[in-house]
Amino acid sequence: MKKITKGLRIWFEIHFIIDMSLAIPLMFWPNDFLSFLGWQSVEVVTVRLVAAALFAIGGVSAFAYKLDKSAFRIMLLLKLLWSSAAIVALSLSLLDEFSYFLFAILLVFVGFFKVWFYYYSK
Repeated sequence: MKKITKGLRIWFEIHFIIDMSLAIPLMFWPNDFLSFLGWQSVEVVTVRLVAAALFAIGGVSAFAYKLDKSAFRIMLLLKLLWSSAAIVALSLSLLDEFSYFLFAILLVFVGFFKVWFYYYSK
């Protein structure tokens, strides 16, 4: 990556918005939010740990806006590791029990992985 493009900065902003829009209801209203999305049973500790990860990764995206190229590169590596681990976890979960909603979440993580990989490999 020679320089931080406007496109990458915009993707970090998009990532922040998506992460926060999911982290807040998952942290404070896990049962209501996931019931609304069709989940039958919710284990709130695990859900809130996912929310904490979303707060951390999304929050860092917001703070990274003014950072230099090396900081963005490390952040891209973090996002690649997070999205690839999520892809594995969601794929394993889909093998246990298929859900269209989980499949949609998997596609979101695959999409983010592609974006992060594109910018990381530049």
